[in-house]
This record gives sequence, C-alpha cells and structure tokens, in this order.
Amino acid sequence: MLNNEKFINHSDICIIGAGMFGICSAFFLAKKGYQVLIIDKDYISQRASGANPGSLAIQNKHPDALVLLARKAIDIWEYFGNINNKIEYTRCGGFRVAETEDEIKNLKKGQKRQENLGIKVDFFENKELIKMAPYLSTHLFAATYCELDGFADARIAAKEIAKLSIQKGVKYSLRNKVNKIKLKSNKIFLETSQGSIKTEKLILCPGVWLNELLENFGIAIPIDLFINQVLVSAPEKPLIKHIITHVNGNLTVKQSHEGTVLMGGAWQGEGSLNTNEKKPSIYSIKGNSDISCRVIPSIRKFLINRAWCEFHGYTKDRLPLFGKLPGYENIYINGSCSGGFTIAPYMGKLMAELIDKDKTSEDVSNLNPARFIKKETYKKELNQNNSHKLF
Repeated sequence: MLNNEKFINHSDICIIGAGMFGICSAFFLAKKGYQVLIIDKDYISQRASGANPGSLAIQNKHPDALVLLARKAIDIWEYFGNINNKIEYTRCGGFRVAETEDEIKNLKKGQKRQENLGIKVDFFENKELIKMAPYLSTHLFAATYCELDGFADARIAAKEIAKLSIQKGVKYSLRNKVNKIKLKSNKIFLETSQGSIKTEKLILCPGVWLNELLENFGIAIPIDLFINQVLVSAPEKPLIKHIITHVNGNLTVKQSHEGTVLMGGAWQGEGSLNTNEKKPSIYSIKGNSDISCRVIPSIRKFLINRAWCEFHGYTKDRLPLFGKLPGYENIYINGSCSGGFTIAPYMGKLMAELIDKDKTSEDVSNLNPARFIKKETYKKELNQNNSHKLF
C-alpha cells in the first residue's frame, strides 16, 4: 500500500487523481524539488490507467497533435522502462493492417500524414508482410510498420511509476474523497473525507470525473464517456512479436511477457457513470474476437480467460485538457483525452514545467481548457463563485 500512515494537512502542490496523468505530474514536480501530495478516492491506477490494453502505439493516434504528443511520450516511457524494468515497457514495433483496397488507400493517407509529422512509417504489401510477421493472415492486403510502437503492462505501470515518485518524496492520500474545494486569499483548501488539506497549487487529474470537481467553480467542460473493453486470453506460447492495430481503428492486439494476449480497439462495454456500474458487452466480445481472428488466425484456438471494462473520458476533439483552469492562477487541469495512457508521461513533464516556470518548453496553447469555455461565461461564473463558494 502506497498510502501514508499519517494524515497530511498541507503540501506545496496537491494533485487530485492517482492515475497516469497525476502520477507523472507528481514525479516530475518532485524532481524539481516540490512537495507533492496525490489524493484519490480509490487506489493507485484503479480506473482507466490500470484497466486498458497497455498500447503505446503512435500509428493509431489521431489527430496530428496527438501523434506529436505520443512521439514525445515514447521517449519518456523508455526512460521509465530503463530505471524500472517491472513496468515491462516493450518497444517491439507495430503493424497497422488493411484488409481491403479502400483500407489500403486510408493506410497510405495515414502513412503520408505521419511522415509529414516526422514519424518514420514503412509500407509493406502481402508477401513482404507475411515474411516479417508470419502469424498474420495471408488474406491481409497490406500494413504499415512503425518501429516506435510498443506496449507496457497497464496493470502495474502506474503503480511502479508511483513507487518512483515516492522515492522522489511524493506522498499519497488514498481512499480519500475530495468533497469541496475552497479558496482563501492565495491558498486552496480541500475538504476531504479524512480532513482539511491546505495547498498553494492544485492540479485536477480525475479523468471522466472532472466535472464533479469543476462544480466547485461553476464551470463544466464537455467530456464524452467511453466504457472501453479489453479481452485477455489464457497464457500461450510466444507468437505475436509486434503490436497489431487496424486502419479502421477497431483493433489492438499484443502478447504480454507472461504469454497472455490482450485484444482491444475501442470496443465498448455497458454501464453508467451515475451508478458506477460497468460490465462487458457480448456484442463487443464477439466483434473484437472476430476481427482478431481474421487478422491473426491462430487466436481462434486461444481461450478467452476474462474481459474487463472501465470508464474513460475524452474531450470532443480527443486532445488533452492541459493548463490553468480559466479564471484561476493556481489551479490546473491535466488529462481527459484519447490515448491518455500513452501520452501521460510527457503531459506530466510539461505540467511540471508549467508550474515551475509558468511556461512550457513547447507551445501547447491549443490544449488549454479555455477552448471549451466561453471567456464571458467563466468570468461570470468566477464572480458567482466569489459570492457563494469561496471564503
């Protein structure tokens, strides 16, 4: 257990959310010498950060801004993997496959788009493809290959990075729900289920639950709910040496070091955020299984051991929310996007830069949360907050 035995009532910086965005932000802030406390109503990476296929592919990212963030993040994943091999970061290279002539056209468009962004992507047709990956179906038309694509073990990656952050001095307050956020002068006070916490700066990294916290400020940001589902096989002999994705965006397959095969690709489970209930969908299990077997025929013999699903929150443009909460100088947002598991390490590094220098090493103004909030709206809401929320 990473939780502190003693309740901490003050920290330079508090982060709400112990997923990848929160943990990586804390790690890089602690490296800069800040006292950081992470608060979460559950445990480390209990939600989306720990319940995803672990894909670290660049080829399946869209739009372009997300591709560029993923490319920067891959280098940080390699850094984490080098200092802690338990993360099981694997840069195995990845194929993005096409099954029809029309899909080949889309594949080539994607190749050109990514090469224009500086990502090396090679194109292989059927015979060449089968030589490189003989486990793939001989009926595939073509695939592109990117040597940067890979994966990590999502079940343990965030937990291991959290341990690295603890070595840098980060503290954790788990099973501790933030009920209210208040401001007094330049201080922020968090009323939690375990007591009151004072901090100078606050970072919101709660994923799909962001708007629960933004209610404290009279602000709402549109977040789309996805209940992503993953299928996992029983352990098998080593077969799949790369990460496999599909140009249609409905497949990711990789084989872990322990032999299990993980299948995903935006297949959705069923459930409700209001009731906190989620369950696998039979329709998605069949759909995910069918395309996996078409692309990798040997999977047909594998036993599906389990299926799990978890809440994920995406912005309308699929890009992360990054920067100051509109109207507040010492409150920040980081997260809520497509490909969050992949890009979180880089976004954590940028957040540490923003807090430390009030600027980042690259221009990410396009990710500012204000893009979803009309300026006159949040100014009005800020005034309302001053009258009945803040003290």
